[in-house]
Amino acid sequence: MAQARPISITWVGVFNGSGRGDYSNHDGENMYTGRLQWNFLGESVGFKNSDIKRTATPKAALAIAGAKFKSQFTRFSSSGAGNLANFSAGEIEGQYDIQQFVIDGAYFYKGFNAQAEYHEKDIVDLADNDRETTLRGYYVQAGYFLSESISWWPEPLEMAARFGTYSPRDSEQDERFFEKTVAFNYFFNGHENKLTAEVSRVSLDQFDAEVGDETIYSLQWDVSF
Repeated sequence: MAQARPISITWVGVFNGSGRGDYSNHDGENMYTGRLQWNFLGESVGFKNSDIKRTATPKAALAIAGAKFKSQFTRFSSSGAGNLANFSAGEIEGQYDIQQFVIDGAYFYKGFNAQAEYHEKDIVDLADNDRETTLRGYYVQAGYFLSESISWWPEPLEMAARFGTYSPRDSEQDERFFEKTVAFNYFFNGHENKLTAEVSRVSLDQFDAEVGDETIYSLQWDVSF
């Protein structure tokens, strides 16, 4: 008998909001987080990109996640807690009152994958007359193993493209960054051993005028043990 796949997946968490490796709650305020994912085609969808295994039947997911907390930090990552650009380290504990959410989706089928995310983050600086900053951004990207359609194309080679934009300050600044990227991924052993070549065009628009742009080239070899 085939094993049933989860149609929806829910995660919830309560943390101290003090960052990775810090076991104390300095301001007594908790961080509340949650995520709801709907695998609306029945098959479970993970967090890895690229349809390396060439999914035989389509699988897709939609999800929404959010967090609410007060902290002296405005960002968290696997490297620990810190602050976004234009935000100094909090002078008082619980200086920043933060609410954020993300909506994302993903699709996989026969060597093709696509995904998109929209993020919004609202930060109130309680030490600066409740100054409020709202950051917004989104990206869409897709990748395809052309060997599924072109016989001479190397089977482990994927071509991908990405477009992203975000506004790093409040709406009065009318400032947005844009990224346009084309990439090639060669998978020697899945995501554990892969070579990636990228060309990105990054630009900055202020008040509907392009004031700066840059082309970035990168070559990266990822090996995981």
